[in-house]
Amino acid sequence: MTSEAALASTVVQIHNDRMVIHGIVQNGKVVFDGEISLPEGAVVAVMFPIESVDVPIIGSRRVEFPLVHSKHPGSLNLTSHQIGDILDEEEFSGGR
Repeated sequence: MTSEAALASTVVQIHNDRMVIHGIVQNGKVVFDGEISLPEGAVVAVMFPIESVDVPIIGSRRVEFPLVHSKHPGSLNLTSHQIGDILDEEEFSGGR
């Protein structure tokens, strides 16, 4: 026997197939904040937010504009791939 659980609302929602319920783990079980309960046998997914760690950027350098010198700056239509190739060439040659 399966049952569909959804949020109770007087407003029709297009995406009414999930909800976020906060809680904590006590003795290996998830305990919800407040007096929230789900139907017995409800399938749930638990997400554990991992704290982000700031990683220092080593060896960063400033980009000098324009990337490609020309008589008419801004007149060259370069793709991101072409710009990447130009930056790679400069990096391997030691700059301009």
